[in-house]
Amino acid sequence: LELTLSPDGKEMVFAYEVEWPHQEAKNAIGWISTTSQELQEAQVIVEGADFYRLPQFSPDGQKIAWLEWNHPAMPWNSTQLYEAPFL
Repeated sequence: LELTLSPDGKEMVFAYEVEWPHQEAKNAIGWISTTSQELQEAQVIVEGADFYRLPQFSPDGQKIAWLEWNHPAMPWNSTQLYEAPFL
């Protein structure tokens, strides 16, 4: 789990993996609100790649960036950098 807080501290984005018995693991970038007192399930921002790393907010909190790559490549030979609006 790799996570970072938004500049205002109200949201957290993270790279995570969910594993199930007898199924392929699911990797994604997710987010949760840090202001809620309720138990939350991660809201998926992006999924579909085999691996995700280092989600980061832009200084104004309006965008996020992350690294992703797919098997069998390793991060040092096939990583892609993405940027997208944050909600």
